[in-house]
Formats: sequence, C-alpha cells, structure tokens
Amino acid sequence: MKATARPAPLVDLGELPGYRQVIAAQYDERYKGLTAEASRARRAALAPYLARVLDALSLPDEGWHLDAGCGDGLCALAVARARPGMQVVGVDASPRALALARAAAQAEGLRNASFVEGPAESPPEASYQRVSALSLLNLLPDKEAALRAWARVAAPGARLVVTDGFALRGGVRDGVGPLTEAHLVALARRTGWRPIRQEDITALVAKLNAAGAWPWPEYVREGMRYQVVALERNAPGDERARPDSNRRRTD
Repeated sequence: MKATARPAPLVDLGELPGYRQVIAAQYDERYKGLTAEASRARRAALAPYLARVLDALSLPDEGWHLDAGCGDGLCALAVARARPGMQVVGVDASPRALALARAAAQAEGLRNASFVEGPAESPPEASYQRVSALSLLNLLPDKEAALRAWARVAAPGARLVVTDGFALRGGVRDGVGPLTEAHLVALARRTGWRPIRQEDITALVAKLNAAGAWPWPEYVREGMRYQVVALERNAPGDERARPDSNRRRTD
C-alpha cells in the first residue's frame, strides 16, 4: 500500500485539561537521562515480550500501524523493522521519548516509521489496519474515549492489541488505574471492538522484572495479572459480540 500524506496531530497539548498535562509531564520525566544506548538495550531485553505482542498483532505486509503511547519506540520500531511495507505512526505526549524513538529510527534507516507528539487518545488521522497500546490504558483518565478514538481511525476488521496489568477484582470504572479484564471486554464491545484473543504473560513479565528489564514494575504485584489482549474492529453496522477465542495462559 502506497503511503499518502503523513498524519498530523489533531490536538495541541497546550490545550489539554490541566490533569492531562500533569500526567504527560510526569511521564516525560521518566525519560530524563535515558540515553540512546540505554533505550536500545532496553528494547533488546524486552524481545520476549515484543514477540508476544507481534504475534498477537498478526501483522499484514502493508498498511498503516498506529502505536498509541509509543514511548521511545518499543513497539513502533519493532513493527517498522518487521514489516517494511507498513507505514508506522507512533504518537506520544513525551518529547524526550519521541526524540529517542526518532533517533533510533534514523540510526536503523527505518524510513517507514514517523513519530508525532500528542495525546494517545487523539491519534493522527489515517485508516489503520493495526493499532497497539502497550501499558497505556491504566494511565488514561477516559479509557472509553480512547477506545472510541482508536476505533474511529481503524479500518473495518483492523486489530487492536492492548497490553496492561489487569486487576483480578475491583479495578477502576473511570479514571486512572487498572481495569478488570471483564471491564475491558465490556468497554471494547461498547466502542466498536470485539475480543478475539487473550494471553496471560504474568510469569514472563515477572521474569523480565526480576532481571531488571521490565519498565513498568508497578504492574508486577499481587492482585494483578498482565495480559496481551487482541481486539478486532467491527465492520460498519456489525455490533455483534463474538465469544473470545484463542484464550491462552502461558509462562
């Protein structure tokens, strides 16, 4: 598929509500002092995790991929490397993270990857065949709005892969914090997605965390389970819920 014009951000970060600017600033602070070499080493250490994500994405050879909350390019760069025929767009609110992602793409000669500063909940316009959101939903104050936004820019039949730590019980209904799996499924079905696959990678995440490679240690604790969830975009007018398939628990 031949690329068209590069997507542009829809929202100016300076116009966001105050609480969202605070979240963005705190997240940006995480990347302070992270060098390009350290960023590259972290991506390499997370290869087993990325392999699970790419498997769930089931990437086509061509098309558009949106990496929402791309950070320093963990997933976006892996997709761009694996599928030279895809146009990969990473969007993130952290200027420091994006600088690392852009530098890595340039160093690797990945001309099919571009990065846009902005909120993950307001993605650049395109018709995406794949969307990824890694360890992101828990940080968003309006999870339903994010899922609707990603559905709006996704092509019919597109696949969204969400990874996150899910609460085994309780969880949030609104606001920042972890969902339960059941709540995610309910939100997905309300926003134009249907679940097609879930994989429990809690044991893998624990191993990566013990080795010092896992960047989100807040999700490695009792009462939480880390999941890779694949959702499929409904065709227009098709709001039927399909039973989950390929549900797996692995180490």
